[in-house]
Amino acid sequence: PHDAQLLPRIAESIKTDNNVDFSVPFEELRDLPLTEQLNLINEKSNFIFSDVEIEDFLRYYKLFKAHVKAMRNYVPEVYSQSITLFRASQEIIHDFDNPEWYSNDPLIGWGKCSSQPIQVIELPGDHFSIFVEPHIQELAKYLKDCIDNTVYVLNNGSKRS
Repeated sequence: PHDAQLLPRIAESIKTDNNVDFSVPFEELRDLPLTEQLNLINEKSNFIFSDVEIEDFLRYYKLFKAHVKAMRNYVPEVYSQSITLFRASQEIIHDFDNPEWYSNDPLIGWGKCSSQPIQVIELPGDHFSIFVEPHIQELAKYLKDCIDNTVYVLNNGSKRS
């Protein structure tokens, strides 16, 4: 993927963590080298990063790109047990059109990963904000319930009523 498509994804997580709007249209970023893209996002957000912070970000960004590449190359085997999908209720809106980031599939691709029905738990927030206050508390509650149910099944052979 093009840096101008990935950089806004990371900017969304920074926006969530710092309550700063880093939105820059894809068309403005597309033809710029990565460092200039980052500088433009920095400038438009009026959020000044130090040179050290920019260097740290670029290292993090390279790691992020490696994760995206690994994710795209990974072919999961079908899991024979049930899967619980924690799905964010809010979409992240991007101003570039790429089918990779959008899906009408309520299971967002996970349906092919299990031979069993998939339980979907919809959480308030978007892909990034479900991991911070106030949404993290709801995620934690559902995770605890899922873990407790799994432990119960392992110990008793059936689900709790």
